[in-house]
Amino acid sequence: FNMVYSRQKGLPIEIMQTERTIIREICVNDLEDLYRMYDDELICKFLEPLYEYEEEKLFTEKYIENMYGLYGYGLWVVFDKKTGELMGRVGIEIRTIDGEDKNEIGYSIKREYRNKGYAFETCQAVLKYAQDVLEIEEMFCVTHKNNLISRHVSEKLGFEFYGESQVDNEKFI
Repeated sequence: FNMVYSRQKGLPIEIMQTERTIIREICVNDLEDLYRMYDDELICKFLEPLYEYEEEKLFTEKYIENMYGLYGYGLWVVFDKKTGELMGRVGIEIRTIDGEDKNEIGYSIKREYRNKGYAFETCQAVLKYAQDVLEIEEMFCVTHKNNLISRHVSEKLGFEFYGESQVDNEKFI
């Protein structure tokens, strides 16, 4: 009932909590915090930047409607339980790999929260959720070959090398 009510009222649904974080669906009100997060050159070095505000707002509205509404998952926002601060994004995206749509875990963590285990903690929770709740049997993690921190996190999560994109130097793990 909570999900139906939240969808009807346009409210973001809390997906899960970890020991130190709250993971929930994105809403338009999160955009200001996301722009601050994406203002970091390390975030944009390996991720696509956000659109201009009005375009990003429209994209977010459609993303909520289509990804969350149709699939029941997507990329979520992560908040620090103690401070309530938006600290990153984590979730499941759909990516074409070898000509087929595959589920991919994705994550990004603000600079001040890096190297403290948050990426591993939130990704581990998402992988468990994907398996136990969504019954997803196969998951990929795509990282840029030069993103050593992300590669380390993916290996720690148990991902193994699968292949390398010839287009943009991504590694499929």
